[in-house]
Amino acid sequence: MFTHKTHSLESAPMAFRRDGDKSHEWKRWLAQHRQTLIRTGIPDSILRDERYWLVFLESGGWDAESGFDVDALTLDQARELHDFLVAQYGTGTSGGCIQVLARRISN
Repeated sequence: MFTHKTHSLESAPMAFRRDGDKSHEWKRWLAQHRQTLIRTGIPDSILRDERYWLVFLESGGWDAESGFDVDALTLDQARELHDFLVAQYGTGTSGGCIQVLARRISN
């Protein structure tokens, strides 16, 4: 039992460091791409943290808190966001958002 607790305590600082590194990676990525995302119509509130952003993507580009939906984007914004997401994540990721945008721009 003590071994388990000691192991947990020893690994906690490493987990914290990894989370901190991940947070820094997100901040760097966002600093590089924020203007593109804003230009495509993504509200800044959706970019508040990486987890929120990824949930938004997996939810098909719909934000339950604000009610924002990528269907509200202009066709040009939808194309630019689609192309950006494909370039960043590939076609097999970003969940429903890429699929929703692909359907939208193909019509």
